[in-house]
Amino acid sequence: MKKLQVKHRAKYQQQIKILLWVFGILSLVIVPALTIYLGAHGNPFKLSLSAIGNRPEVRPLFLVWTISMCAYFSSIVFAIIVLTKNSRARTFRILILVSTWLLLITNLIPFLPDRFPLLANIHTNVAVISTVLFAFTLLMLTYSFQNYYPKLFLKSHIAVLCLLAVMIILFIFFEAKWITEGTCIIGGSIFLFSVMYWLYKENDFDADDVLASYDLELARQEVQRLENRTKEAYEEYLKLNARLRIAQVELQEMKKV
Repeated sequence: MKKLQVKHRAKYQQQIKILLWVFGILSLVIVPALTIYLGAHGNPFKLSLSAIGNRPEVRPLFLVWTISMCAYFSSIVFAIIVLTKNSRARTFRILILVSTWLLLITNLIPFLPDRFPLLANIHTNVAVISTVLFAFTLLMLTYSFQNYYPKLFLKSHIAVLCLLAVMIILFIFFEAKWITEGTCIIGGSIFLFSVMYWLYKENDFDADDVLASYDLELARQEVQRLENRTKEAYEEYLKLNARLRIAQVELQEMKKV
């Protein structure tokens, strides 16, 4: 039994290493490369990502970049939630999905202030909301480590505060230009990968416990789904039973006639 547990843990650790390599390449290579390449199509100190990305020749790349960023940030936050057995997993899943979907929606809206000022204003406001919500999600995520992962909490909390400070300073000097947005996106990807790496190096989680907790959460969701279906079926049964009784009464009345 003990040998089986050791083998299972070794296999799980190997899977985590593969996960680290995948997210490492995405966080340290793909995300920065795509963001920098997109910013190279305009002046990063004078134009925002939206202004650069809405040029006709750049817009296809801009949409690919948007979809890639949304998929990346959602998946890595989900992975961290699972690994840390986060008690507020559902809340963080909702927050990160809302922030990434807002980013996707706002980047689908054309940013052409000269031709469509109203759409450009909506685009800007939704983008700001998405950015603030994403920053809030990262901050709350680090707070959630406080009780169960004190070492991870200390490192990640300091890192996210530094990231927020850099974001504010860049915004003060350059406002919402590529240098601000791009730095924050690249910094956010490096931060999230660092959280995953710190968790792995400190070995603060137990492989079997993580898998069991995740399976338990899936089982709980399945039980809830079945309970809801049972409740709906019972309500439907009551309705049909009531209709049957009415039909029986009507039949009795017809027989009397």
